[in-house]
Amino acid sequence: MESEKYTPLYEIYKDLHPHLVNFHSWILPVYFSSIKEETIHTRKKVTLFDISHMGEIFIEGENAEKFINYLITNDIINIPEFKVVYTPICNEKGGIIDDILVYKFNKNRFLLIVNASNIEKDLKWINRIKESFANINIKNESNNYSMIAIQGPLSDKILEIFLPASPMELKYYTFAETLFDEFNIILSRTGYTGEKGFELIFKNEFAPAIWEKLWKVRDEFSLIPAGLGARDVLRIEAGYPLYGNELSEDINPFEANIGWTVKLNKEFIGNNSLKKLKDKIKKIRTGIIMEEKRIPREKNEIYYNETKIGYISSGTFSFNLNKSIGMAYIDDKYLDSKDILIKIHKKFYNGKITKLPFINNIKSGG
Repeated sequence: MESEKYTPLYEIYKDLHPHLVNFHSWILPVYFSSIKEETIHTRKKVTLFDISHMGEIFIEGENAEKFINYLITNDIINIPEFKVVYTPICNEKGGIIDDILVYKFNKNRFLLIVNASNIEKDLKWINRIKESFANINIKNESNNYSMIAIQGPLSDKILEIFLPASPMELKYYTFAETLFDEFNIILSRTGYTGEKGFELIFKNEFAPAIWEKLWKVRDEFSLIPAGLGARDVLRIEAGYPLYGNELSEDINPFEANIGWTVKLNKEFIGNNSLKKLKDKIKKIRTGIIMEEKRIPREKNEIYYNETKIGYISSGTFSFNLNKSIGMAYIDDKYLDSKDILIKIHKKFYNGKITKLPFINNIKSGG
């Protein structure tokens, strides 16, 4: 059994008495005040998330760009420097090994942000692929870096105090190497909430000071900390997939409704399989809204009349919409059915199929 792990920020916020959970061996807060308060607060003001459990893998070298372009389904060559790219990594059959963010500093230097549960698996896969490329240096810095997400309509206002320029100068899904007061950080206009927001990446030794500087101005900006519970509700409202729920090696990007990340005109692992699968998709990830006061949960079956047509991959109660929502995989023949039944504890409840996302404010304010 893997030993418990704590982020460098845990010692800072433990006195706030967060409700903790073991998340893939990481001891992380589910909530500080309540999931409801933290979810609503993110949409209305600004919240602070410790996401230091995420993995950071730097890939450098004269063939780094070619290597990563072969590793991922998306395109990294025809994008500018300091752009962030969302992309799956697929196996030869087109199944999703992980969904990651690629930070492009230049054609010789990249940062991969990977899911905490997949760090070792991703590294094994990356090192396997590396054998076909010369002059590649792979550095797993996951234990040396921390990450904070600042999300919500006031996120730029609070960061302006500490940065040399307005964070809103960053376009969506771009990043910069900059200073947070005297600390070197990577600042990206990204997030996992469907709100305007930013993510800060920095070395572990800076973590306590950065958190405390933000904490000192919390009253001025109504800043509160938030945990995994709010993060999950927010990402479902935004229609964002979660590895292990919506994504796995048994699901390909077209089924996951992220086919826009697949560039079939270039060579990458899984390309041949995905070309064949593109027009043979039988199930699609979509949204569902409950019409009754029951919360759909993972693996709940979905029916149209008496025919089973799919299953719930994630479900929650949306405090911002005041209704139960979820993501589901539905047989593509029934996507236009609208009225469906969700089986919960041997009983059937009414729902509707709807498009994703439920909420998306990511570009508000500029």
